[in-house]
Amino acid sequence: MALGLDKTNLVSKTYLRIFLFTYPNKLSCIKMRALTKPLTLNNQTWVSSSMSIFVKTSYCQQVSSTAMAAMCSSFFPQLPTRFNGRPIYSFPAKSHFSGSFKAFSSQASNASSQDKLPANVGFLGIGIMGSPMARNLIKSGCDVTVWNRTKSKCDPLISLGAKYKSSPEEVAASCDVTFAMLSDPESAVDVACGKHGAVSGMSSGKGYVDVSTVDGETSKYIGQQIKATGALFLEAPVSGSKKPAEDGQLIFLTAGDKSLYETVAPFLDIMGKSRFYLGDIGNGAAMKLVVNMIMGSMMASFSEGLLLSEKVGLDPSVLVEVISQGAISAPMYSMKGPSMIQSLYPTAFPLKHQQKDMRLALGLAESVSQSTPIAAAANEMYKVAKSHGLSEQDFSAVIEALKGKLQHLKDLFFPVPSPLSDSASRVVEDRDKSALKLGFLGIGIMGFPMAQNLIKAGYNVTVWNRTKSKCDPLISLGAIYKSTPGEVAASCDVTFAMLSDPQSAVEVACGKNGAASGLSSGKGYVDVSTVDGETSQLISQHIKATGALFLEAPVSGSKKPAEDGQLIFLAAGDKSLYDSVAPYLDIMGKSKFYLGDVGNGAAMKLVVNMVMGSMMASFSEGLLLSEKVGLDPNVLIKVISQGAISAPMYSMKGPSMIQSVYPTAFPLKHQQKDMRLALGLAESVSQSTPIAAAANELYKVAKSQGLSDQDFSAVIESLKGKLQQ
Repeated sequence: MALGLDKTNLVSKTYLRIFLFTYPNKLSCIKMRALTKPLTLNNQTWVSSSMSIFVKTSYCQQVSSTAMAAMCSSFFPQLPTRFNGRPIYSFPAKSHFSGSFKAFSSQASNASSQDKLPANVGFLGIGIMGSPMARNLIKSGCDVTVWNRTKSKCDPLISLGAKYKSSPEEVAASCDVTFAMLSDPESAVDVACGKHGAVSGMSSGKGYVDVSTVDGETSKYIGQQIKATGALFLEAPVSGSKKPAEDGQLIFLTAGDKSLYETVAPFLDIMGKSRFYLGDIGNGAAMKLVVNMIMGSMMASFSEGLLLSEKVGLDPSVLVEVISQGAISAPMYSMKGPSMIQSLYPTAFPLKHQQKDMRLALGLAESVSQSTPIAAAANEMYKVAKSHGLSEQDFSAVIEALKGKLQHLKDLFFPVPSPLSDSASRVVEDRDKSALKLGFLGIGIMGFPMAQNLIKAGYNVTVWNRTKSKCDPLISLGAIYKSTPGEVAASCDVTFAMLSDPQSAVEVACGKNGAASGLSSGKGYVDVSTVDGETSQLISQHIKATGALFLEAPVSGSKKPAEDGQLIFLAAGDKSLYDSVAPYLDIMGKSKFYLGDVGNGAAMKLVVNMVMGSMMASFSEGLLLSEKVGLDPNVLIKVISQGAISAPMYSMKGPSMIQSVYPTAFPLKHQQKDMRLALGLAESVSQSTPIAAAANELYKVAKSQGLSDQDFSAVIESLKGKLQQ
């Protein structure tokens, strides 16, 4: 398409931006990074996937600005920026320089040296997102013309060199390519197709790129109107908010005219860190809505977790830290959590826009008859927050929809235990590993690798399990076997227990021939099972009645982290026992938190698993919806992995979920048990948790489908048909 200046004649259509600056080091560096194929010039390969070319200072000191410009032009004959034909930098006599080259691939396969790059770029909509996007284009040397309903918002860009036009029509008429970033479908249509809209200024050879978040039908309508003028249309909604927009780290989800996509690729690369071409118009809009649907549900679930942790007397800042270290870690939580705890919501993505996206996503799901109960529950929360006057606040203000006027009930729910006597607090002292005896009760999916790591670390470990055969591999490694929990506890200094549910935990600790029957003063019992606070209190009382010490230390993590010694321990109870067993926790895990009174560890674990269960249910909705509307769910995983809602769990489990394969790392029945216990915890302090409640129903449906022993990611199966409530 003939749109203006010649593109830089580079192999693989690789575009580079140059930033030169003085830097007083003895060795300066020109870094060139190519995202795809090597760059070949003058029969030499200059750029591989990642390399650095070092230029010694003695040479740099002798390079004039004119010589530098000539050197750069030999690399890049016709750079489409204001660098072309001008001195790049006026260096002092003994200056040093470092040039940093950021290279991008247009992902096109048939580059031509005759292709054209747009000379003039328009930008419509200078708001929270549009302003930094347009600013980055201007700062990169692009000739930019802007428009906004409120002209004053354009003034900072005008001061940077942008031109201003009084209507979208005038912008489109004066520019080769026009970008539009509007707040909602109605505005997008009005700016494109209304009176003095962009359509009126479009003609053959021009291009219109809508980077707004709209529904597919709206995008198709705008595309039809644009193409009727002879111009080309591309939808390119972005994944990312204010900060990524400022930093040029957006993700573009494009669909529409492929030639226009190839033409504007350099501009997308200035404003973003990655881009995806998804085919026909409507696919970009659909992908963006699915991503934002998951994001909205994740924020609602995270809000439930923060409030519940605070309601039961935990420090929500610790919850944020615990989450940041595990499989459900997402940058969004660490970025927004601290402000949310302080009831501060600096706007990066307005709540009204998030609710709009939830509404549009639910409409998309309705159009293909896909059930999305998590998103539906989250949408109701955003609507409540809007009714509280929070529309212009950041979407993290959705937490306010869950806040009541109830007081904290920590002392009622978790009574403070009586002080320990001096004799009871004397627990295991440092001794030789071969002399110290550790017990481990419960050799299952989690207990087996945990005990195995202790054995491999050189400790004397005695094991027990209802099914003895599960202990055999550990016995072959040197473990001792005892026939009852009581015998294990009697023969060991510290006994760990990893059981599947509260009933099993109580029976193994307090039942006939249970661990309590073998405990005595100076011994310790560490329950690493996931149970509710009341169960933990009950076990603690029985253990302490023997004169032994008790610590609850439920773990965050599943089978693989257990195998790798990467668990997170959430400990509470006797501090001296915690200090004594810390070395063993460090063998089995990567981090540990001491949370105070018995019950706090159980509560923190339930909150973490509640958030995790809701996240998996929401992710399941997104995978199915993307597939239902004709998108590749594998691409959805890639898009998510690059943004603020990226969580290791999605990349680990997503590919298998797409194949309907659920290798068990954390059984679904255990996840549903944890959801049930978390809902009970919330009920005890009258904390509303609608997202968790909806997710729990999905896990119950999956259990009824015979999926109890499958991985908890099998919850996706509950959404693959008609749900019976």
